[in-house]
Amino acid sequence: MICIILTEEVINKIIKNDIKCTYLNEHYVILYKKMEAKDKDLESYFNNIKLAQESGINIPKIIEYRLLNSSKKERSNGIFVEERARGTVLNIRGLVLEENSDYDFKKIINEYLERMDFYLNELEKRANASQQIYNKFLNDFTSLYKFGLRPDPNSLNYLFDEDIGFTIIDPYYDEDNIINKNNLFKYLINDIYGVSRPTIIIKKETVKVFYYLPEYYKKRLKKYSNIINKKLFLAFKTFGYSEEYILKELANNKMRFFTEEISFESEELQNKLKEEFKSKKTSLK
Repeated sequence: MICIILTEEVINKIIKNDIKCTYLNEHYVILYKKMEAKDKDLESYFNNIKLAQESGINIPKIIEYRLLNSSKKERSNGIFVEERARGTVLNIRGLVLEENSDYDFKKIINEYLERMDFYLNELEKRANASQQIYNKFLNDFTSLYKFGLRPDPNSLNYLFDEDIGFTIIDPYYDEDNIINKNNLFKYLINDIYGVSRPTIIIKKETVKVFYYLPEYYKKRLKKYSNIINKKLFLAFKTFGYSEEYILKELANNKMRFFTEEISFESEELQNKLKEEFKSKKTSLK
């Protein structure tokens, strides 16, 4: 592969400064990473991605690359120029409070609710997506196996755009072409909703998750999740899954949102968090 963008100057700068991601423009990105294939499989891997994209699957192609200190037995390490995937990843981590520290609980709650606002705004966009977008996502996900590619379940590898829907990045090279149907529903749920909604984690010898919300946030969360779940139900039903199985999986997903818990308004949330943080500190003494 002839390198046009990856000149020696560009490569040396990336390595020297350990730059993991460089956006060239709205169309291309340079990534310094391990690719999800070994050196000996790399050309086949790139070709499979190209064929998958040509078949209509939302997946970015690799334009050029330079391998660095790679081993034929390990995943390829290098610098890769790829098409830039459109959309937003939904992967918001919880705020972590260490018990030996002191905190401004008002500031913590404000940041918690800011993260929740972002999460809900993104979820609203996904709820407003057409049924065709959900059907296509399920079809893209399962069709990758036909091209010797296996989707990575990590929610960081799925971007959502309101116009084109879901794009899959960094699939594994896998010539076995075997779909794990037992995990398929769980993977798609994680990719659409993110691993979890924002929370506050009180952490030391044990971990306690603080998940209370104002009523307004809970109503929005319920509203959008109900809409998304209906579209997931229809998509999986179209692909031949039984109604009983789909409803069971959707029920399992609902449990992680804690929407049935007591509501607290903003100031009450501060007091509740302070109370739980202090009681946990006391309980460990």
